[in-house]
Amino acid sequence: HPPAIDKTDSSSPAYSSMSAEDFEKVAKKISIAKATYISKISQPAEGTETSEFDDPRELNGIEWGHRGIDIANDIGTPIRAAATGRVSKVEYNAKTYGYYVDIDHGIGMTTRYAHMDSKPPVVVGNMVPRGGVIGYMGSSGNSTGSHLHFEVIVSDKPRDPGDYLIGDEDVK
Repeated sequence: HPPAIDKTDSSSPAYSSMSAEDFEKVAKKISIAKATYISKISQPAEGTETSEFDDPRELNGIEWGHRGIDIANDIGTPIRAAATGRVSKVEYNAKTYGYYVDIDHGIGMTTRYAHMDSKPPVVVGNMVPRGGVIGYMGSSGNSTGSHLHFEVIVSDKPRDPGDYLIGDEDVK
């Protein structure tokens, strides 16, 4: 039998044969695979989907694809964490998302909830359970009416939330 590789020894062939760049690529692929196949998420709010992922957008002559989905409902409709995680951002940006929250789910996946009606009732560092209320639907920031803008970000890249949602039982 060949000698066992000591995985704690960073000079062993298992470690030294892969460049840092290749290691990063493999780590990102693993992170995406985990997020895709392990973490199905719940609908974040009740309402009507009014805009899909990658729909064309334009502002001041600049075009881009929509980074999430929009779910419309009345101001004050509860917004719920799509999966258990830690609040990583609670911010306000008048030019874009208005009041918004990011939740880090710990496997390279973050979910973003934007255009809340007022300052969210959560703070950075809070652990929130799947289904826990993290804010209320509104129209803050660059918005044309009451809705939730919902994003799924995997390895720092926006992904289609529809690829991760368990079902559409709450979105009508």
